[in-house]
Amino acid sequence: MATFKSTIYNIGSGFILKFKRTLILKTMGLQASKLSLVQKILSLNQESVIDKIDELLEREMIVGYTVDGKPLIKAAYNERIAIAEKQLQNGESISQEDLEKESENW
Repeated sequence: MATFKSTIYNIGSGFILKFKRTLILKTMGLQASKLSLVQKILSLNQESVIDKIDELLEREMIVGYTVDGKPLIKAAYNERIAIAEKQLQNGESISQEDLEKESENW
């Protein structure tokens, strides 16, 4: 039998049992988790915490997808751009006309 840390809040006509965040997130759906997070963010008054959340989202949010459909976060996206720019500078590219000619043989 699993045991969980919890807090009981008396709200007048009833009680609310609040389990540890990890249990709540596992039992709540994704949408409910998002709503809970939004509510917490809206109640914040510390700009430093908001800045940290913003930095985390900037690092971790998906900004694009590979041709295989895999998600790319900003760092990986920028890395791919840098590689492509280097390939262009090194002449590792093909013109539209040459690509069309080559694709006729596929």
